[in-house]
Amino acid sequence: MGLGYRLGMPMSLDSASDKLPRVADEQLNSGAGHLVVGDKGSHLTSFHTLRPGDLVFFDASNRDGRAIDHDGIYVGLDGAGHARFVSSRRTAHGPTIGDAGGASVLDGSGYWAEAFRAIRQP
Repeated sequence: MGLGYRLGMPMSLDSASDKLPRVADEQLNSGAGHLVVGDKGSHLTSFHTLRPGDLVFFDASNRDGRAIDHDGIYVGLDGAGHARFVSSRRTAHGPTIGDAGGASVLDGSGYWAEAFRAIRQP
């Protein structure tokens, strides 16, 4: 997750390292906490288990098949009742809760909602 780099958190591509996993798929499979929901085949539509601070995972690119390739942190419901997350995106050049590159919501039929695949809770 680009947040680790931008916040100065030590991360590693080496899964045997004592540092945090660097890529989203490794964070999903070996990150701290427990996997609450996970399905690499289709997008998630159930949000009742989400709590602020949960890690949310996406299959956001068609270039790598069905790999989990993006993640973020769930921050809760916005004023309109939409499930919002913050992540680091190239289009915004860093962590954002803004809608640069697609609305930062997990519900509905937008880009990120359709790419939403898994939740990991601390």
